[in-house]
Amino acid sequence: MDWENKALVLAAKNPEKFLDDLMLEIEPDHLQGQYSTRMYQWLEKKYINNDHIGLGTMIADLNLPEQAIDFDLLLESEFESYMQKIKDNYVQRQVKQAANKLNDIASDNMPAEEYRKKAQEIIFEIDSDSKDKKLIELDDALAEAFESLVKKDEDNVGQGLQTGYPSLDNQIGGLEPGHITVIAGQTSMGKTAFALNISHNVIRQNKRVLFFSLEMKAKEIADRLIIRDAKVDASKYQKKLDDVSWKNINAALDRLTGKPLLISEKRGLGVSEIRAKAMKVARQKDIDMMVVDYLQMINPPKSNENMARKIGDIVRRLRTLAGDINVPILLLSQMNRQVNGKPTMNKLRDSGMIEEIADEVWLLWRAEYEKEKEKQEVKQRQEAELIMGKGRTKGTGYVPFKWYPKLQTFRDDYIEQTEGRLNIRGG
Repeated sequence: MDWENKALVLAAKNPEKFLDDLMLEIEPDHLQGQYSTRMYQWLEKKYINNDHIGLGTMIADLNLPEQAIDFDLLLESEFESYMQKIKDNYVQRQVKQAANKLNDIASDNMPAEEYRKKAQEIIFEIDSDSKDKKLIELDDALAEAFESLVKKDEDNVGQGLQTGYPSLDNQIGGLEPGHITVIAGQTSMGKTAFALNISHNVIRQNKRVLFFSLEMKAKEIADRLIIRDAKVDASKYQKKLDDVSWKNINAALDRLTGKPLLISEKRGLGVSEIRAKAMKVARQKDIDMMVVDYLQMINPPKSNENMARKIGDIVRRLRTLAGDINVPILLLSQMNRQVNGKPTMNKLRDSGMIEEIADEVWLLWRAEYEKEKEKQEVKQRQEAELIMGKGRTKGTGYVPFKWYPKLQTFRDDYIEQTEGRLNIRGG
């Protein structure tokens, strides 16, 4: 479209005057012209890297033909008009697409309520497709903060999503929407179990969890949830079970059935695919928490950068996703295999900018893990710690836990003291 090219050419010709507004108002999806997408990508890359931008350089780099520039009809006074036409045309395309979808579902034989629900989802996609780019006045932010504090005081709970671990929730106030929390630990330290324990606690509150499992199948996740809920020995779960175990498992299945946990088990996902899936689910259903298991299994972007920088880019983009869908994201991460004593954040594998970008970094540690591995003895109840190495608004510290490996269960000291130790049921 002519107005697309004109807006982009003006931004390249006079970046000091026009480029900031272009980057703020226009996104790649807004464009559909033959040359405009290439020009936008070129401008965006230069803008992000703070490189020199000039019209002549862009023409040379992209080998643009004369018809893409159209110098004779280029008016700086019309820049705002060009951008508005780009946005208007984009909305028109969305409305036409939505109308076609509405027409398609109208031909289906379905109850009125189901049709209304699907129609609302289609309309919602239009409303939520673009990022909210408005600037917020301090007074509005103060009002929102005060309202949140009042609600917290009235409900007598933390502002964030409750993890189900009182000792942890009392210290951090719950998981904050829009935050990304990295949970790191060595292999076999229990990262996945800990994330599943929190997920189990959250879905028991009837809060919806979206779980990206890049290593385990959905059935394996279900097995772990059953073991934890039924309190049966994991080593005997796959074998012949006695009547007591079957009774406990059936009771667990009754409790878990219908709980709002959504699982993606596809392996080799890139961060763009994770984002697309999460955004689609968020548009169709309310999500209260998201888990990605785990960072090093995410397919890295294809670039010439080293792995540390690629990992940092993945974390940054997931943090942006957390803000876009306004939910807490738990991102599991490996640590280097050789960690002597308590782990520290600089031992994160391919750490890149993890420490800088993540809102919280938690390190899972069991002091006697190495000794138990050498002796090939597994205690039924083990000491564990959650070390909070970074907390953007939550602070640092640690929370002691007890780990029951045969039950795939972590318990904090408060629950352990008030409810007593766990007993493994059946066999």
